[in-house]
Amino acid sequence: MKHAEKSAETKGKLLKAAVETMLELGPNADVERICTKAGYAKGSLYTHFSSKDALIQAVRDVVKSDMQDAPALLFSPRHVRLLVEISLLDRDGFELRLASSSRVMVEMTKLVLDNSVPAAEPVPEAAQ
Repeated sequence: MKHAEKSAETKGKLLKAAVETMLELGPNADVERICTKAGYAKGSLYTHFSSKDALIQAVRDVVKSDMQDAPALLFSPRHVRLLVEISLLDRDGFELRLASSSRVMVEMTKLVLDNSVPAAEPVPEAAQ
C-alpha cells in the first residue's frame, strides 16, 4: 500500500472513531479515547488534524453530510445533539442549517435540549 493510501486510511479510521465517540460522549470526548478506539497513537491524530478543534469541525462536516443524505425522519437525536453541542462550541458562529424541514429541526432540537418541551409549530419560512 502506498504512503498516501495508508495515510488516507488512517485519517478515515480516526475520523470514524471520532464520530462514533462524539456521538456517544459529545464534542468534549477525550482524544485518547478516540485514538484507542481507532487503534492509533495520539501523534497519528495530530498528524492528520492540526488540533482538536479541526477534528471537531471534520466530525461536524461528516454528521451534517450524513443527515443531509438521510430522510428527515431517520435523523438520530444523537446526531442533532452533537451538531447543537458543536455549534455551541464553535467560535466562528456556526449556524445549524440542514436541508430538512424546519419543523423537524425545531422539534428535534427542543427534544435534545429539553425532553419536556412539546412539539413545536412549524416555523414560517420568513422567520428562518
